Amino acid sequence: MPLSSMTRNALVAAMANQGAATEIARILDGINVVGTGVPGSPGSSIEINKVVTGLADNAVVTIATVTVPNATLGAGIAVFVNGSLGDGDSSQQTIVDIGISRIAGAATKAVAGAAIGPGATAGATGNAVTTVSVTGMTGAVGATQTFDIQVKVARSAGTSNNHVVAARLALLNGLGGGVSIA
Repeated sequence: MPLSSMTRNALVAAMANQGAATEIARILDGINVVGTGVPGSPGSSIEINKVVTGLADNAVVTIATVTVPNATLGAGIAVFVNGSLGDGDSSQQTIVDIGISRIAGAATKAVAGAAIGPGATAGATGNAVTTVSVTGMTGAVGATQTFDIQVKVARSAGTSNNHVVAARLALLNGLGGGVSIA
């Protein structure tokens, strides 16, 4: 169920004396469930934010794991990702859509589309190139399956390392529902 700002603020205020208000606010701000109010139900959406720092050049990092129940369903994930070179010389913002479908008793299908309108700054020594991909399925056919969403930041030239990835992932459950993301 969506968390109203009044509910969020009341929870944070209640915990202020415990010294945990900032951490609770950060957690609550990073999760948003909308639609029917029941996570995983048809029409529901879940948004999560992830940040990974200190990446070596061209290293692949998992930013989310998607769980797909053994059911007939359809869902999609919009991935908004920014990859920045560790030296700050270049940054690329990319949007990638992932389609997910499954027939009960069959294998899950997940496909990452082409990058939509990537915007990148030109660096003096190298440019950031940010890519998004999905892994193969784990779990048996006829059982719950999972796959990972992965990101890679590569420099076109230079020696920059310690890259940063910031991502916002929005899952929309369509047919059947039940897909989750963490």
